Amino acid sequence: MINFLKNIFSHIFKNSSTSRVKNFEDTIKSLIDGRERFYKDTEFIKSRLAEVFDLYFSATDLVKKVASKDDEERLIPEILSISFRRILSSFFLLESGFAQEARMLLRNFLEYLLITIDITYNSERLIEWGKTEHDNLDDKLDTWSFRASEVKKRIESDITGMYPTEEKANAINAYSEWIKISNQILHAHSRAQTKNIVKQSNFELFGWYSLDDYKKIFNVYRELLLALIQEIIFIPKYRKKILQSKELASLAEIVADKFSKYQKIIACEKEILEKQNGATSNELNSILKKYQINIDISSISNNAVIDSIEITILNGEYILSVAYRE
Repeated sequence: MINFLKNIFSHIFKNSSTSRVKNFEDTIKSLIDGRERFYKDTEFIKSRLAEVFDLYFSATDLVKKVASKDDEERLIPEILSISFRRILSSFFLLESGFAQEARMLLRNFLEYLLITIDITYNSERLIEWGKTEHDNLDDKLDTWSFRASEVKKRIESDITGMYPTEEKANAINAYSEWIKISNQILHAHSRAQTKNIVKQSNFELFGWYSLDDYKKIFNVYRELLLALIQEIIFIPKYRKKILQSKELASLAEIVADKFSKYQKIIACEKEILEKQNGATSNELNSILKKYQINIDISSISNNAVIDSIEITILNGEYILSVAYRE
């Protein structure tokens, strides 16, 4: 789900415009002006992110209806709520012009995602997680079994089938992105990270980006939210309880259908985006069929070179927008 997180954010860092500040008043004014600019610039794309945000709340509402405070599994939604908080915090840093810092928080999100997968499908690990309630970790970092590297190793080496194949793949992908963020921002420092902060002896603070760049970042958030939603709707105990209720099962079917559609949309859009020379109408048609997205593209010229696409859902139908390469 999150294979291209690094490529998007590293690209963004190279294409930002910054605000010069000289004092506290400059800083506050630049922050307020920047946020207004951010929401003005992203007005026409925020609905793409809002749709998945709303789906997250629909999924959590279902779990709330069947969860009990005495369930051991309650620890899973607890972690997922913190994970969602990390996405929100990252987004708020982005709106304020701090893209690098926004990406740092996504590293923490990935850690929580790994732990979620670990304790959702391994009952012993769920019990162990519950025992950590009072741990301060001051003297346990080297042996801490919930470190990202330890969790990934445990999930990847499982040969019993305890962790579903897709979840195992998600864990490996999450760890790979965690390593990239760790190395590029938090652990391995270089002038590439600092050269845009000070220009000609002036302090440049906030970073603002183009609409195309914001679209790509919003797509990252959509993917992370879908990863979160997937963990919510597949918590085994709660899923069983939901499906036992006719009313809740009907609501769950709506959530699952939207989740599936958004998965296909993001996968389809990414596949087009990753074609460096653009895509032909035949290639677009083939990709749409691959993901079972039924859209009529007969109006697109056979000679057109497609740079990117956007697919939205309106009244249950797919709506396609195409950007052509000049």
